[in-house]
Amino acid sequence: MSEDRDDCANCSKLQSRIDRLEQRVDYLLDRIDEQDSAVRGAKHRVEWLEQEQRRNQDRLNEKQREIEKRDRKIAKSEAEIKWLRKQVFGKKSEPQTPALAPTEPATELTRSRGKQPGAKGFGRKLRAELPVEIVIHELPSDDACCLGCGLPFVEIDSPEPSEEIIWEHKLVRRRHLRRKYVRSCSCKNQPKIVVAPSASKLIPKGLFGTEFWVNVIVEKYFLQRPLHKVCQQLKSLGLDVSQGTLTGGLKKLVPLFMPLYEQILRRSQLSNRWQMDETHWNVFVDVEEKRNHTWWMWVALTDDTCVFILDPTRSAQVPLKYFKHHQYGILTTDRYSSYQALPEGIVHSYCWSHVRRDFINLRDGYPELAPFAQSWIELIGDAFHHNGVRLSIARSATERDEAEEHLRQTIRLMEKKLARQLAQKSLTEPAKKVLVSLKKFWSGLIIFVDCPAIPMDNNDCERSLRSLVVGRKNYYGSGALWSGDLAVVLFTLFATLARNKVDERKWLKNYLLACAENGGKPPPDPGSFLPWSQRACQAATPAVY
Repeated sequence: MSEDRDDCANCSKLQSRIDRLEQRVDYLLDRIDEQDSAVRGAKHRVEWLEQEQRRNQDRLNEKQREIEKRDRKIAKSEAEIKWLRKQVFGKKSEPQTPALAPTEPATELTRSRGKQPGAKGFGRKLRAELPVEIVIHELPSDDACCLGCGLPFVEIDSPEPSEEIIWEHKLVRRRHLRRKYVRSCSCKNQPKIVVAPSASKLIPKGLFGTEFWVNVIVEKYFLQRPLHKVCQQLKSLGLDVSQGTLTGGLKKLVPLFMPLYEQILRRSQLSNRWQMDETHWNVFVDVEEKRNHTWWMWVALTDDTCVFILDPTRSAQVPLKYFKHHQYGILTTDRYSSYQALPEGIVHSYCWSHVRRDFINLRDGYPELAPFAQSWIELIGDAFHHNGVRLSIARSATERDEAEEHLRQTIRLMEKKLARQLAQKSLTEPAKKVLVSLKKFWSGLIIFVDCPAIPMDNNDCERSLRSLVVGRKNYYGSGALWSGDLAVVLFTLFATLARNKVDERKWLKNYLLACAENGGKPPPDPGSFLPWSQRACQAATPAVY
């Protein structure tokens, strides 16, 4: 029995121990569950922290990108400010081609402009082309005798000459007296009184003569002076005339010049080498579907013509219309997109001066890119210099051949440099933009190398717009469509005359006199007054001395 009791006691102890162990296991399991929950919470916390860190990094990267974008924007704005300051206060004209010489160290001091000290003089010009008016000066009667004995001086036939040039402005009322004749015969069906023919007038029944309108046209469309200034000048000379009177007369002259403009335009279109450019011109007329008064004055330049075209838009339709009857040739322009729509037969040659300006703006706008841009500016200057030497008739054949070889070497060097720099990953965005543009237009930029007759730049075309821009600044543009047409025609005539080295004022006077003799209409053969015809006549006429 005692053994049974001992066994029972042992069993109870064992059971109690088992119960405690089970409790311990349950406790440990609970602790394990708690630890698992804590681990899972820690993992979630770590995952959340990692996500938060990624979000913070993304926000930091976004802020960094915004800062970099703002820095680029600030750098671009600073470059634009420098460019605008240069436009306002700096030189805007492109230098002549000889000035773009290679930037080699100077071996001697730079020569100043003008005649150099110690140079031999050429004497005063006689100006023999001007008419001579002789004025005789005599001694006063009191001084024309000897102070000692009182005998008079005897004049000798060798006067002391001296000259001066007089510039007179005067207005004259020219009164025409037409003589009348009475027939002395008794013939029938004949007038009894015959009157001499009236003077020919440019504007029938007009008050102002042909020379008057020559001066008005020259003042307005050649010298670019506003009409109200012309009226002020006339008033200072004694003639009080309103601006409306001059405007009405100019309107009547438009048909006289249109036949010449059409023939010049046709000759320009039939060429095979052109330069084109455009600038804005105000026409203060309300046009349907046009919100402002800004029109565009296009210019097409050939060897012997300079044609202006006025259009409300700056679209590709203007050059397309100009080239509608001609499909082959080489056109030199800037990189404006409207010229890209021309037919395939028109080969595009691009302006190196515009490329050079890109690098100049890069150098002036981004100081950190100055060495990069300057190296390209010097290479482009070398190309201009060598091209100028190879085209110079004053150089020997050997010098021209050497310049040709140097030019081709410079172009090859630029091509290799372009490819190498575009492959660099560290290239900044402003520099990359300029180089990508250079690569895009490269084939059109090197046409001049194999075609020496093609200019390297479009500067001649831009210079032809200078007179027009002066007029735009002085009198803002045209107040009517007919006024715009007259401006286009006269700008074309004056520029084409200058291109053919024909005196503008003399030509205009001769042409308007021919119109006056034809009753205020264009002469029967206006082609004989075209600038190249006038140039041929001048060449055929022997010089008179």
